[in-house]
Amino acid sequence: YMNEKIKKLSSEQIKFLKKKFQSLKFNNDFNLVYESQVPNTGIVLIDGELSLIRKKKSLSINKPGIMLGVYELLNNIPTAHGCMVLGNTELIMIQKSDLMEALSDKDSELYHIIKEDIA
Repeated sequence: YMNEKIKKLSSEQIKFLKKKFQSLKFNNDFNLVYESQVPNTGIVLIDGELSLIRKKKSLSINKPGIMLGVYELLNNIPTAHGCMVLGNTELIMIQKSDLMEALSDKDSELYHIIKEDIA
């Protein structure tokens, strides 16, 4: 379940991800992932808020410094919750190809960040 697979990142990990990937700024509320959908990117919350949604109810507002969706993406598992980004939020969205590449390079920084997300 997406809720159980939320990872808190260190400031060093966040700094690395900001250097390696471009961040996106969302000015309006936006559904990133729908309930029971396999996410198509890993999501890192840099600034602002994310809301996990189940049966149209908001369950939690998550603070910056978290990563989610990677476990479900890598293992092709639908999420238990939808994920909505709230306006004025900055995210990094990590493509599956970047995650797969990191898995084949065990010395890469990204591999060390996501290694516990491999089933």
